[in-house]
Amino acid sequence: MSRVTAIYRGGIFQPLEPVALAEEQRVQLSFEAEAGDGSLLSWLRQLQDLQSAVILRAGLLPDSTADIAMDRLR
Repeated sequence: MSRVTAIYRGGIFQPLEPVALAEEQRVQLSFEAEAGDGSLLSWLRQLQDLQSAVILRAGLLPDSTADIAMDRLR
């Protein structure tokens, strides 16, 4: 059995990390709400955790600010 963190949005559970499942594979879910007080600070902490996980998985995106500025000067 695997454990996956997900978010429930628009009637759909969306995993916050890649899962090793075939497309349209049926699964059974049992879930529990994460501990949190529902406050903005709690949400921001969760967002920072997600951001850290994405950076670990994909790395930082390059800063393209200079390229955009040069393109706008043309």
